[in-house]
This record gives sequence, C-alpha cells and structure tokens, in this order.
Amino acid sequence: MLKIRKSHHEQLTKLINTLREAHALIEKAVSNGNLSLADQLATNCLAAVNSALRFVIRFEGRIMDCLKAYEDSLKKVISGRIDGEWLSEFNQCLLNAENAIDSINIRLQVVFLPYMASMWDSMESIWFAARDDPNCDAYVIPIPYFHKLPDGSLRRRKYEGNIFPDYVPITDYGDYIIHEKHPDIIYFHNPYDLSNTLTSVHPDFYSARLKTQTDLLVYVPYFISVDKVDENYCLCPGPMNSDLVVLESEAIRKTYLSAVKSEQNKEQKYVALGSPKFDKVLNTKSANCAVPDEWKEIIEKPGGRRRAVLYNTNIGGLLHDNEALFPKLRWIFDSFSAQEDVVIIWRPHPLNIIAYASMRPALLGEYKQIVEEYKSNRIGIFDDSPDLNRAIALADAYYGDLGSVPYLFLCIGKPVLIQNEIIRPEPGTLPDMPYEYPFYNKDYISSLSRLDKCAIKESKYTLPDFLKYIARCDNPSVNPRADKQRELFKKIVSGSDGSAGASIYNHCVQSVLFKG
Repeated sequence: MLKIRKSHHEQLTKLINTLREAHALIEKAVSNGNLSLADQLATNCLAAVNSALRFVIRFEGRIMDCLKAYEDSLKKVISGRIDGEWLSEFNQCLLNAENAIDSINIRLQVVFLPYMASMWDSMESIWFAARDDPNCDAYVIPIPYFHKLPDGSLRRRKYEGNIFPDYVPITDYGDYIIHEKHPDIIYFHNPYDLSNTLTSVHPDFYSARLKTQTDLLVYVPYFISVDKVDENYCLCPGPMNSDLVVLESEAIRKTYLSAVKSEQNKEQKYVALGSPKFDKVLNTKSANCAVPDEWKEIIEKPGGRRRAVLYNTNIGGLLHDNEALFPKLRWIFDSFSAQEDVVIIWRPHPLNIIAYASMRPALLGEYKQIVEEYKSNRIGIFDDSPDLNRAIALADAYYGDLGSVPYLFLCIGKPVLIQNEIIRPEPGTLPDMPYEYPFYNKDYISSLSRLDKCAIKESKYTLPDFLKYIARCDNPSVNPRADKQRELFKKIVSGSDGSAGASIYNHCVQSVLFKG
C-alpha cells in the first residue's frame, strides 16, 4: 500500500483541487467552442500533472496510473481530438486520480531531540509508541549541549548520544538536517534555550528555531512536579514556543493556563496526559537490570540482601546550603553506616560538579573530597550513571531532596522521606535530630492533593528512625499501605498507570493529521 509524508499528501490534494477548478474552465471553453482557451488551460494542467508524475514515479500504486490516464485526456484537448465520449472519460480520469490520492496512507516522520541521556526517560515511552506505529518513521537524535561559564558564555561541548540504551537506534544530528526534512512532529524536553545558568543546548536547536521546522513542536518536561510548579517554568521559551505542551496532571495544567493569560488557543495547547517518566519507573524491574559487580558486593550479604535507600541530592540544595551542607552529608553517611542491614545508594545530580565550579567555586574542593571519601571508604553505592530507573528499581525507599525522584517512588508505592534543610548536625555526632520532613509514614497516607499534607502530622521520623523501619520491613513496597499510596497517586497524576507515552503519541498524531 502506498504511504507518503503528510506534506506530500497535502501537495497532491492541493493539485487535485487546482485541477478540478481548471477542469470546469476547460469544459466551459470546449462547450463554447473556444478550443484555443481549452488548449491553453489543458497545457497548464499538463505541466502540473507532469510535475506530480515526477514526484510519484518512485511509488507503486494506482495513483501513477490514474495521473497518466488523466494526462492522456489532457493531450486529447491539446491535440483537438475531442469526441462524444471525451467529457465522460475526462471526468472519470480526474475522479480516479482523486480517489487514488484519498486512499494513500499518510506516513509520519517524527523526531525526538533529547540532550542528556539521563533525561531520556521523559521521552522513551512516546518513542516506543512511535517506533511501533507502522505508519511512522521515528528518529532519536541526541543533540549537543554546552556547559556555561559564570558570564553566560558557552564552553566545553558535550554530546551523549553514545551512552543511550543499546536498544535505542541513534541518528547523528549531523546526518538529519531538520530544516530540510521538516518532520511532522518534533519532541523536545529542554525548556530554557539560552536562559539556563548552567547549560545550553546548541543554538541550532533552540525552540524558536525548531518551531519553524516542523508542523507540531511538542514540549515534554524532563522533570515532574505533580501538583505545583513555579510559574517561571511555564513562561520559559520552550513551552512558550511550542504548539503542544504535555503535562503530568490537571493541577500543573491549571498553573500553566494561569501563567499564560494572554496566549491564544491555550486550552488546546496545554494537555494533561501524564509523563513518560512514570511509564519508565513502572516498567523497570530490578530483575531485568544489569547490576555492576561492585554494587552487588555492597548490597548483598550472606543469607540475603541488604535493604537499599536511594539518597538523591539536587543542585538547589547544594547552592542553598553552601558549606553547611557538608556536615549534614557526613552525618547522613554516618547514619547509614550505623545500620548494618540498610545500604545507601547516593545519586548526586549529574550537574552538581558543574554547578559548584560555576557558582560556588570556593566549595568545589571540599565537595569533591566528600565524594572521594564516600567512594574510598565504601560507605555505599555511588551512582553517577545516566540510568536513574535502575537505582529506583533496586532501592526499597527514598531519602533526599525534593524534585522529580520522590514522585517516582510515590508512584510505585515505595516509602519516601524528604531531608530537612534546616538540620545542622555537629560533625562526627549522631544526635537526637529534629524531625525530617515525611512524605510517607508507616501507618497511612492521608492525602496527595498537596505534598505538604501527604503524611499524618503527628507521626514523624528522623532519618535513623526511617532507616530502622526500612530495615525491619519484610518488603516496604509490597503491603496495603503501598497499595493505598499508589491508588491515591493515580487519582492526581494523569497516565500514572503506564499509559502516558501511548496517549501522548496518539494525541499528537491526531493533532498533526487534522491540524488546520
């Protein structure tokens, strides 16, 4: 069956409409005996049909035969060979060509433009849906990005196309010229263009430029917020320049709608269809993960396996706490070391070092020293790989900063405890600490409508309390409380049952096919 690009289909449809208009004029000229006008009109039509035939010559199908038959009818007009059956034949040839074009299957060309491999999970399940669509050619094109100096200038180009999962076929960004190909849909997940203080994607891939190079520019955030997002993110260049913005919940969608008060068609532009990040975390199982031997040596013990807690630190905490963070880090590591049955998986944000070097250079040395002490003393697992979901699958619980990661744990029903930034322990001590801020407690999850109401207030934990609880649980993520947590989460977050990627892709396909 013939399959062509949507833009080519539109060109052929436009041709038929033009021929039909000319067709009426030819009939009128013939009926009035004005054969010279009919000849002129037919000659113009013949040139258009010849151009179309050069385009479709590479395809097999009846469209080429229909256009050739119509070409023969036009030649009859030009040569003056018009008999009693000419008009019926002329009409039928044009109708056959029109029906042949209508029967063509449209084949979409869809491009994904990730930049950091660790953020690929925000696109992957959409790509799965595109890859499995027989009427779609899907291209994954990792784009280069730059770290930025304090003065905003770009330095050191980075490219991570070589560290994506093996099952993802990568197209080099130099081999696919977007403005020449003009794909039907482009997905991207960097909202900032030049406005980020730490990084910038290559200027060739800024959203303002991409908008002119596709029929549908789709922004899918690389992070998740679930129910609350700063309006500054809503007004970043990426979402503002996009044709479609995909969001994880109706609450986030309402924030965007409120922030962009004057934007036209915003009700259709901002859609709450979920996030592929939830698809990824739901479908990643520890049994299917490749675990490094050095991790196994730390997490496994004779007669069983130690519980694991993912400790995640983000850039905001580092920059906000400055040097006060360092005794807190050491106290946290001591707390884990005191628990024989619980191991820490420390996963710093991939841009922590860059953030310190650019914005807190005086603190970079001590931070690096703490990282080296952690590794050399084998305090726990240090994960700086691009694969966040492997660590989540291996972990039994979450501890650390706010951000996307705790929401992923809530989605799959695993316990979460958010570290309290105001805790300032003395170095080398394990005091009775003020309570950490819980998103989870062992008895009940009361609400997820706002995350600051996610646990019953009178039941709070310190980190040591939390670790003791994790150590003694048979399985923290398989119990009635976990089921309650998952069910509450599904009520708030769109597509958190693993269907987000397919829903997003189908919505985009319908949008581009019926656009305009």
